[in-house]
Amino acid sequence: MLGIDWQGVKNFADARKRARKAAQVLAKATDEKPEVVLVAHGLLNRYIEQNLKDMECF
Repeated sequence: MLGIDWQGVKNFADARKRARKAAQVLAKATDEKPEVVLVAHGLLNRYIEQNLKDMECF
């Protein structure tokens, strides 16, 4: 979360990018099927949710 890279641990900016990509994948998947599931940890879920809101998906 602090952006510190401890021997290959992902930094905060990378986590935000993954959340944006996950939101895009979810949005596209719901175009094809109305119900999809993504399992992630709490902090990543919050950023995915924010990206989906920014994309006006809900």
